[in-house]
Amino acid sequence: MTSTVDLEILGTRLSALTEEMCLTLQRTSRSLYVKETADFACAIANRDGSFVAYPNAMGVSGFVGLSIAAAVKRVSDREPLRPGDVIITNDPFTTHGLATHLPDVQMIEPYFVDGEIVAYGWAFVHCSDIGGRVPSSVSPFNTSIFAEGLQIPPVKFVREGVIAADVEALLQRNTRTPDANEGDFQAMLGALATARRRVEQLVAADGKELFFEACDYVLDKAATKAAAVFRSLGDGSYRAIDFLDSDGLSATPVRISITVTISDGHLTVDFAGTDPQVEAAFNVASFGTTHAWLTTRILALLMTVDPTLPLNAGLLRPVSLKAARGSIVNAEYPHATGVRHATASRVNDVLSAALIQIA
Repeated sequence: MTSTVDLEILGTRLSALTEEMCLTLQRTSRSLYVKETADFACAIANRDGSFVAYPNAMGVSGFVGLSIAAAVKRVSDREPLRPGDVIITNDPFTTHGLATHLPDVQMIEPYFVDGEIVAYGWAFVHCSDIGGRVPSSVSPFNTSIFAEGLQIPPVKFVREGVIAADVEALLQRNTRTPDANEGDFQAMLGALATARRRVEQLVAADGKELFFEACDYVLDKAATKAAAVFRSLGDGSYRAIDFLDSDGLSATPVRISITVTISDGHLTVDFAGTDPQVEAAFNVASFGTTHAWLTTRILALLMTVDPTLPLNAGLLRPVSLKAARGSIVNAEYPHATGVRHATASRVNDVLSAALIQIA
């Protein structure tokens, strides 16, 4: 039987690996979005697509609950994944919310050992420009995703170690900042290569079975400790409502309604009563999941109550979310999503208003 100490050590090494990925990306990128704003992240995902290791203090911490599964499936359903392949995408809809708006370009690399995928590396960067109606590609007045820039469904950017020249040419033609984007793409590839070497070293030292066991262990640990936090708060149901000042194109306010229910260590967020999606670019493509932009305040609560929590997707296992399709927090294609952070900020304000009632 594997000792808990061995699993803890391997889990810590995985976490440290993601920090190394982020350092590689930040030091080699060209854009201010990465070097100054730190609008990027890296992670290691298990074979199911959940992030098992995530950096504690670099980049965007709130994306820990995202999943690469839909993006990987989209590609692997067309053709097998092979060693050296790297997937690129920025499409919120075909990735089921992994990309949260078009400037956030994602890269995913499968890591193989003895012909078997053992994990995935993931990196994203907010690129300087991805085309569209306005420079930087972000404007609240874009009224569909078609105005926001080039949509990249999950495709192979690198095939068995060789960049796909046709895909690269298409990407470079559809941006106002080709040099900055190219630099950031190369930085992401460097970060993924760094993680590939480290994962191969871990598996070579400890074996695949221990590696898989450690991935399961860290997720289970996070989920158990998160449920304990919710249980310590006591059962109850709490409601709060607030508004975006306008829908972006008129003076009509947009209602955000949230009911938070805690029951035996499980937290449910229900958006019943929240207004429909809008024509302006304030929509969140969450697919009704515990999406990063709708749960940031919950993660903050968890880490405040228990700072020892490991940062991985297990934190959101004891959380469920209900959001009607076609609402501003579960928007449908082709609604614009470029300024989704404005809605997310108000969502998290309302979450705070609901959660503070517990105290």
